Amino acid sequence: MEEKRVKYFSLYGQAIFITNIWYKFYKNCSLICLHENEYTAYESALEICLCEKIPFTYLKSSGSRNIVFKTQNGSIEIDPNRIWTDKGIENLLISDKNANDVIALLKEIRKTIIGFILDNSINSIISVHNNYNKNFNILAYYHNPVYSYVAENIHINKNISSGNFYYVTMRQDFETLKELNYNVVLQKPYNAFFDDGSLSIYCSINNIRYINVESNFNDYNIQKQMISKAIELTS
Repeated sequence: MEEKRVKYFSLYGQAIFITNIWYKFYKNCSLICLHENEYTAYESALEICLCEKIPFTYLKSSGSRNIVFKTQNGSIEIDPNRIWTDKGIENLLISDKNANDVIALLKEIRKTIIGFILDNSINSIISVHNNYNKNFNILAYYHNPVYSYVAENIHINKNISSGNFYYVTMRQDFETLKELNYNVVLQKPYNAFFDDGSLSIYCSINNIRYINVESNFNDYNIQKQMISKAIELTS
């Protein structure tokens, strides 16, 4: 049985909708899409959700990657994948005069999403994201210090687009995906030094299995196949 749950938030005239498609009988994982403009990820996850009856949570707000609040002091842009720890939220708003109102709202949004994605016995989260290959891909975890310091291990298949890869927090998933010759990054164990507020950090802190399925925009079939493989890993 399918149920759609929607939670509405508003601040400074900006509406945020958190939607969760939930099933009474489901597998041991939950899908989530945090960036509204990553349409390939959203549409791929939605199709998998409806076909395989996997719970799916997604965010709708300003139509862009970030949530945008327009205040008297200017615009505040919030990356929804940086609100999962208090430190992450504080880093986003460290110098903003409207920080208290926004912090309170972001914590409520976080609480709502966590309640949706970890409902009942779910203990594995599959996050879906898109990238423009030239701007960001698995090679960033080798060459870009912004990303490389969080990588414990990396496996690259040169026959697969570098924009299509997994990012995982558990070594068993890394080893399985490596053996299957997928592009995959293993995140280092949690350390407060690299707490950027991301969902993967939250999962690492709380010992929740996390698999990010990252693909190029418009690679629908590839992303759906990768999501299905991630679901298989959590079964």
